[in-house]
Amino acid sequence: MSLSVTAWSFFIWRSFFATNYDDGLLFSRLCNVTASFIPVFFTHFSLAITYQEIKNNLLLKLGYANIILITILGFTPYFETVRSISIFKYYADPGPLFHYYLFHFIFYSIYSEYLLFKNLKHLSADKKNQIKYIIVATVIGFITGDAAFLLVYKIPINPTTLHFVWIYVAIISYAIVKHRLMDINILVRQGLIYSFLIGVITTFYFFLVYSVGTLFQNYMGYKSLPFTILLFTVIALFFKPIERKIQELVDLLIFKKTAEMLKKENQKLTAEIRGKDQMRAVSTLAAGMAHEIKNPLTAIKTFTEHLTKKHHDPEFIKQFISIVGAEVDRIDGTVRQLLEFSKPSPLQLEKVELHKLIDETLNFLNGELVKYDIHLEKSYIASNSLLSGDKKQLRQILLNLFLNSIQAMPNGGALSITTKNNSNLLEISIADTGNGIPRENLKYIFEPFFTTKDGGTGLGLSIVHGIIEEHGGKITASNAPEKGAIFTLAFKTTL
Repeated sequence: MSLSVTAWSFFIWRSFFATNYDDGLLFSRLCNVTASFIPVFFTHFSLAITYQEIKNNLLLKLGYANIILITILGFTPYFETVRSISIFKYYADPGPLFHYYLFHFIFYSIYSEYLLFKNLKHLSADKKNQIKYIIVATVIGFITGDAAFLLVYKIPINPTTLHFVWIYVAIISYAIVKHRLMDINILVRQGLIYSFLIGVITTFYFFLVYSVGTLFQNYMGYKSLPFTILLFTVIALFFKPIERKIQELVDLLIFKKTAEMLKKENQKLTAEIRGKDQMRAVSTLAAGMAHEIKNPLTAIKTFTEHLTKKHHDPEFIKQFISIVGAEVDRIDGTVRQLLEFSKPSPLQLEKVELHKLIDETLNFLNGELVKYDIHLEKSYIASNSLLSGDKKQLRQILLNLFLNSIQAMPNGGALSITTKNNSNLLEISIADTGNGIPRENLKYIFEPFFTTKDGGTGLGLSIVHGIIEEHGGKITASNAPEKGAIFTLAFKTTL
């Protein structure tokens, strides 16, 4: 989009200094053809930055079709000729198709701004900040640049506003540098260095092919198209490893690391993020422990208060040993679960009874369910809920999904957990009666950093998705027919 603005600015400047009719006509047409690209690229950009559907967007496809049409017809008298005016020596004189081009420009400009405003509320705070700069910059850019259309329609104004298009460039540049609208440093440095080195290698490649081909023709008298194609292929295979070495060299220059080192670093960072998310889950479990420990301690306290009076009663002593011992074991088990969950460790596969794990996780959330007046419904239809997995990580999945559902129902509701067997799969359905997930967000909710919560990181569901894939499972999200969201998990069962 910014490159098309640059091209438009250059051609309008050239048309301003045209010294003859032919130059004036050429640069005026180039100015308007390149300007037709701007709003369509802006629409594409607006869809991408707000995580909207791009591939099947009919208006975007129509916009690109319009660009092709305007580019083809933009150099004919049906689009424009030029006339002489006092401000520009040669300037556009609209033909019958110029009005369609103007409609195209205005429609896609407004549509793009609408997309940004419409989806602003669904984005994270950082993304909102970026888009606010984009909205301000583009509105200024369109207002200052659209003065050019007034001159086309013979409205006698001095297009002073054209001198302020640079404000658009300045604001976008600030958003890139200050608010990481894009990593311009890597884009420019890696792009230029890589392109230069590949250009040098490609030039040498064609020189080598030409030299070898000429050698065979001149000294061996061998002229054959299949042989030439074979020669190109062999040398191309020879240069492929060189191209990979160039990419490694560029990675070292830009990132100070090879691709393999970057991969390992990325894995390490992912593990750290997952660990932080797990510690947030630990804090929730710790809150649930208060409820789990309180009841056993009450029972122990009651028995110890009567111990001094009934220590000669054999029946009481028998009950004391039995009940207090059981309650101590219960507290020990609760604390041990928390310690096991919080201790970092690699994936450790074992046989896990998922029904039991669901119940244990829900027990920790009893306080949250009561606090938000949420009714719990369980329907364990599956006859086999045994699977091979990491118990700690599976608990983290369940905890994240249960908490998401609870947070979606701040005014109360119902949380439903259903399991069933489908061939060798165990399917778990977690449904709530909250407001559901906006339809346009459904395909993006498992992407890293996508969030609709103020202050959210957008990593919770991404981590859940990653853990499930590590276990060879799948997770999907949908909206309930009546109200709320449904997360469906599927794992392979074991015997």
